[in-house]
Amino acid sequence: MEYCLANGTQHLIRGTLAATESELARFAIVRVHRTRLANLDRVSGVDFKPSGDFELTFDNGKTLGGSRRYRPTVASLGSRTAPA
Repeated sequence: MEYCLANGTQHLIRGTLAATESELARFAIVRVHRTRLANLDRVSGVDFKPSGDFELTFDNGKTLGGSRRYRPTVASLGSRTAPA
């Protein structure tokens, strides 16, 4: 797995996404795509697409796509709108 931190550093760690997801769930880090986890505490905006997919915008300006399968995970963020 590749960890991308807010300061731009990246780390490669051996492990499974499922195991990491269960270990980090208590820190608001959840699955948003079959290949991605995201820290919901760092999300500043969410853009829901008509297809059901979504895009998260983080407090550092980076974006990350999520799939419709995991939309319920971020549904509570619906009140946050992505910056224009």
